[in-house]
Amino acid sequence: MFDADKAGAAGTSPSSPAIFAAFYTLLIVYCAMVPFHFVPIDPSIAWQRLLAIAYVEHGSDQRADWMGNLVMLVPLGYALTAALAPKPGDRAAIGGFAAFFLCIIVVLAVKYLQLFFPGRTVTINYVIAQLAGAAIGILLQLSSRPLLAWIGASTAAGGRRAFVTLLWLYAGSLLLFILLPFDFVLSRGDFVERVKALPGFFFALPGQHLGPVRRLMLIAALVGETVPLGMLWALYYPRRRIALVLFAAICAMAMTLAALLVMSTRPTAVGTALRAVGIVAGAMVSAHAARGLIVRHVFILRRAAPILAIAYLLLLVPANGIKASNLHLANLALGSIDPRVWLPFFLWYNIGKGAAAFAAMAHALLYLPVGLLLWRRPLLAALAAVFVSAIMEVGRVLTGLQPDPNNLLVAAAAASVTAHYAPIVWNWLVDHPAPAENA
Repeated sequence: MFDADKAGAAGTSPSSPAIFAAFYTLLIVYCAMVPFHFVPIDPSIAWQRLLAIAYVEHGSDQRADWMGNLVMLVPLGYALTAALAPKPGDRAAIGGFAAFFLCIIVVLAVKYLQLFFPGRTVTINYVIAQLAGAAIGILLQLSSRPLLAWIGASTAAGGRRAFVTLLWLYAGSLLLFILLPFDFVLSRGDFVERVKALPGFFFALPGQHLGPVRRLMLIAALVGETVPLGMLWALYYPRRRIALVLFAAICAMAMTLAALLVMSTRPTAVGTALRAVGIVAGAMVSAHAARGLIVRHVFILRRAAPILAIAYLLLLVPANGIKASNLHLANLALGSIDPRVWLPFFLWYNIGKGAAAFAAMAHALLYLPVGLLLWRRPLLAALAAVFVSAIMEVGRVLTGLQPDPNNLLVAAAAASVTAHYAPIVWNWLVDHPAPAENA
């Protein structure tokens, strides 16, 4: 049996978290300067302005941005605590306080820097949000060490144990994704506004504003995002089919209700049904894996890999909004494009944190297949994804669309992570045991 106390006592090397914290701090400073409109002012005047920043009443339309600032500091608080207090014990709390003190310095330094870049919001509101995020990261690091050690041991063990752990991690990640951008309904006015807007989007079809190919991909994503939940159910209750249908319906409705509590989301009845279908499909996938059918099909698909790769590349073209009828070499004259567009995260700043998160998730899904085609080779998968994504961005330029260099970073991360973890899924498919109730 896994001993959480011993695992927690083992600790972690502080060098890696320290390096991450340093890199992440530089990233925060970089993002604080976007959109890079520098206006020199006297440092002493800037200091007086920093001391005079006030609290501003925000409406619900600003809540997503406030939550984005909170989330942004969670990794920094987490990493600094891991670096300063690598082992549990009485000194861990001291390390947590030291990490929070460093976060205060970072936040105030960044706010001071932003005073030289007009357009950036410098208020007590965002200082509170960022320090709250740092505190959450610190508490998560101090409280989750046994859990993280258990996750590490489970994934290292391989087989069913690693696969079940990944499924649970995915379930938690899916919940967070549904709640993005975390601008929750917090007042009676918010609730009334949400109820009034409900008929306008809940009974609409998903992706009405999209083209046929992108709409089909959205439908496939709504089904596919809950497939792992069905697989997780089947691993625990492989023969309870009626209960599976009830679980799928309840789980899908719960996700929709959770999304309805977020002001920016637009869940639909059709989307709820598609998620329920995905859960049932996931249980069927697990049942087929138990009979070895999926492994046989995978070997057949591997022989057709070149054809599938070509089909995938052809689907990427309309998925990126590229239309052959709009291709013009004259669009390669990039003089009309703001040079700052080529800087990382510049476009994400302009569309807001919530929209940026959804855009990143959508492009991550587009490039997961690259990781599957090049599994066990994360670096090669990342390079291939960057190459393919770059071609798509050139295609967007040729058709007069706005290129987004951030997509190259997202593609690399998605393909690399998929290539790294795909073997765990494959090992489960190969070694999947016969169904056993309450296994």
